[in-house]
Amino acid sequence: MRTLDHAELERAQIESVFGLQRRAAIRMMAPFVAGNRNGSWRVERERLIAWLESLEPEVKEKQLRHQRVIKALQDVQAENQALREELRRQGRPDPPSWRLKQDVLARSMVALPTEIALAPGLISVSFPEEDPTRGARLLHELSLAMLNDWTTFCTLTGPAQPDNPANKIDRLLDKLEWEKQQAVNEFVT
Repeated sequence: MRTLDHAELERAQIESVFGLQRRAAIRMMAPFVAGNRNGSWRVERERLIAWLESLEPEVKEKQLRHQRVIKALQDVQAENQALREELRRQGRPDPPSWRLKQDVLARSMVALPTEIALAPGLISVSFPEEDPTRGARLLHELSLAMLNDWTTFCTLTGPAQPDNPANKIDRLLDKLEWEKQQAVNEFVT
């Protein structure tokens, strides 16, 4: 940015420098518009540079966080590999593994598969006896849904709520959402 000759930059230059499309460039420019000549927005280069420099600490922190996450993932993969190798040395089979679809990672309690049933004081997971890996996958999906939707998990598995109008409505909405999800699951499968 500092090497550019112009004191003001037009939208097309912003698009080119930052690799943005028209709408994104306009959004980025909006707070810094210095003028509008012949229908073309312009921003002061120095104001834009000052704004970018103000973002630098945040960007550096995000980069460091990203590096820490990558390092943690690599450490976990290395530990997992070491455990698998140890199991193989002991003559034991590798534990099962599977991939989860993106929607499973963000699933709520009411969107769980029909094989998982929840009631006060009860969690039930049904799977074919010849496919214990399916049972493990369902438990994994349940644990992710619990992370995403702990309040609903507590409501569904905790003590019955008093019969006040607000709780009745909440239970009715939960039941309707659960039935809707069951119908969608049946339709998809």
